[in-house]
Amino acid sequence: MTDTGDENEVVPSDADLIAAHLAKDPTAFRRLYDKHIDSVHALVKRELAAGKDRERIEAVCEDVFVRVWKSLGTFKGEASFTTWLTTIVRNACADEIDRRKKDRARARPLEAEDDAPAPAGDVSLETNVVDAIERALAEIPPDQAEAWRLKHKQGLTYAEVGRRLGVSLPTAQSRVEAATAKLKDILARFGE
Repeated sequence: MTDTGDENEVVPSDADLIAAHLAKDPTAFRRLYDKHIDSVHALVKRELAAGKDRERIEAVCEDVFVRVWKSLGTFKGEASFTTWLTTIVRNACADEIDRRKKDRARARPLEAEDDAPAPAGDVSLETNVVDAIERALAEIPPDQAEAWRLKHKQGLTYAEVGRRLGVSLPTAQSRVEAATAKLKDILARFGE
């Protein structure tokens, strides 16, 4: 338990709340949510540069806590809960940014030379590759997946990846390289 300094109020630690949630305490997750929602909201707002787009911020915050709910049983405690949660927030924001880019690309009017439809095989191949990469990313550690997405999906430099993740340049590079190596192995299995 964590003492807040107020004699009458003792706030449970994240570890206590996680254990209570996993033990089926119906209030534990809500208390964990209440404890972290403000910092999650602020990070989402900053990562998305969403300003006053409350609806978008709230949608991503909701997605974050759904991801936390679904994967809390896999939290190993190797890093602090806050670090783990921050990784989930950044991955959710990266997914939202990617989704927005795809939406904008689809909304753009076709140029005259683009009037001819692409061969169906090319579109399905691209979709299959994207789906395979997403499935493979789900199999690697979240910090490596996040670094890979920032580098290869958002086109950030290693220095920008490091700044975004709050890690050194060499750490950013090693995470991206480790993710790339693991992705190659996983994707090779998908192709078999």
